[in-house]
Amino acid sequence: MARANVPSFQVTSALRTLITTDYNTTRSSVNNMVWKDYPRKAVDAKTKYPRITVMDVTQTGDPVSVGNNSVQENAYTVQLDVWVWDKPGDSQIVTVNSTTMSGTRARDTIAIDVMFLLRKNFYTNASLSGYYSYKVISNTVIPFDEDKGILRRSIVIEFSEMDTAAA
Repeated sequence: MARANVPSFQVTSALRTLITTDYNTTRSSVNNMVWKDYPRKAVDAKTKYPRITVMDVTQTGDPVSVGNNSVQENAYTVQLDVWVWDKPGDSQIVTVNSTTMSGTRARDTIAIDVMFLLRKNFYTNASLSGYYSYKVISNTVIPFDEDKGILRRSIVIEFSEMDTAAA
C-alpha cells in the first residue's frame, strides 16, 4: 500500500482532527496551529502561537517476506515541535483542558496533551490507518530563544507500515 502523502502530512492531518480546540482561543481554527514543516508565513506575533510543527526526519524500508509474498516494512521517524510565545512582560496565556497557564508549563502541558492524543488515537484515526508500532523516541526541551522569546519542546516519534506495493 503506497502512501499518497508523506507521513508528516498524515500526522498533521491527524492532529488537526484530534486537537478539537485551539489552545489560543483568538484563532478561528486549529488548522492555524498545526503545520507540516515550519510555515513560511510570518510568525512574529503572539497571536500566531502556540504552534505545532510536524517534520519528516527519516524513512527506511526493509524487505521482508510474509508467507509467499515479498513486502517492504517502512519505518518512519517524525519530529513534532511545540512552540509557545514567552517574551518578557508579554507571556502568552493558553488554556489546556480548562486550565489557564503560560510559559514552560504551557509548553510542557501542550506537549503532553499532543503525545496523549496521538497515543490514545494512533490506531483508530483515519489519517493514520495502516501504521503500527507507534512509540515516542525522545521528548526534549530546546533552549529558550532569547531573541524571539520562544519556548520549544521537540518530540520525536517512530512508527511503521507494511508496503505491499513495494514488492
